Amino acid sequence: MAIKKKQQDIRALLVEENEIIIDSLGEIMRSLGYIVITHKDPSQAINMMKGGSVGLVIADDKCGSKEGLEILEIAQKEVPTATRLLLTSRVNDDAVQSAVKDRLVYRYITKPWLTEDLILTLKTAADTFQLAEKNTSLTLEKNDLERTVRDLEKMVASGGGKEGGGAAVVQATQAAVVAGDGDAGTIMQAMIEMLYVFHPNLKSNAIRTMALVKTVAESLQLEKIAAAALYQAAALHDIAIPGVDRPIIRRWLRDPEK
Repeated sequence: MAIKKKQQDIRALLVEENEIIIDSLGEIMRSLGYIVITHKDPSQAINMMKGGSVGLVIADDKCGSKEGLEILEIAQKEVPTATRLLLTSRVNDDAVQSAVKDRLVYRYITKPWLTEDLILTLKTAADTFQLAEKNTSLTLEKNDLERTVRDLEKMVASGGGKEGGGAAVVQATQAAVVAGDGDAGTIMQAMIEMLYVFHPNLKSNAIRTMALVKTVAESLQLEKIAAAALYQAAALHDIAIPGVDRPIIRRWLRDPEK
């Protein structure tokens, strides 16, 4: 089965001088779905890494003027999400073991290698790269959401006590979210965080209601679209509240019957 990264093959850089290794290792990598680029000259390999878009870097223990670990150190800086593998025959060497322990090297490939072990290593290397990419993407998304929440906090602090201040917050949130990637989950999270900024209890209420509705939808075996609509409605059932002055909301939360 080919290893895919969002419908595209993962680009792999192989830094190796030995033609036999290039041919045999390259063939196995291509059979797993990798796009293999080889360089015998470490300088050319480094220049390529500076251009990014590499998911796997494999360096021979000794390649031209540079040690394999030197090349992988550069890879760690230039393409930090790429998985790094070392081709070596000195697996018991302290430097190699330290590199693995310090996560400079994900794994080493022994020379000669066992094909089954090599295939497993290459597959897990792809999984590791995809996970690193996903974590990076989630971190960026989280940072964007935190910036949106900070902007909302400033708006609430400056206008929350004025008539219509809460409505302005809602409009600003909608504009900020719609301008993003359009992901429904991100939009929902932004709205819930907006409720939290207005009053922490509102976020707790939304989460409890979502959990209840999820159980109901599963019990009724609702279709996916209907369940999603119900779930979203549960999350946003208090969305109009930020349009009301906060002193009124505080009094209502303290004693809803009054």
